[in-house]
Amino acid sequence: MKTFLYGRRAILQHVRRTKYKEILQNELEQRKLPKKALLGVLYHIYDIIGSDAVAPVETSSGIVLRLQPELIR
Repeated sequence: MKTFLYGRRAILQHVRRTKYKEILQNELEQRKLPKKALLGVLYHIYDIIGSDAVAPVETSSGIVLRLQPELIR
């Protein structure tokens, strides 16, 4: 359970650090996760989409993951 939460937190940190709080899914898949996140990048991406932490938006350049307004600090 710790690795699950650690990976979710790491993925959301990547999204929060971007200028407009959105990132291309392909770009996020290429980023490295910390070693404590053992479940893989795609698993955590699908997790944050399923938990409504980000909203997937289809664009001409690919799927953009946009952070939900209630999660923006």
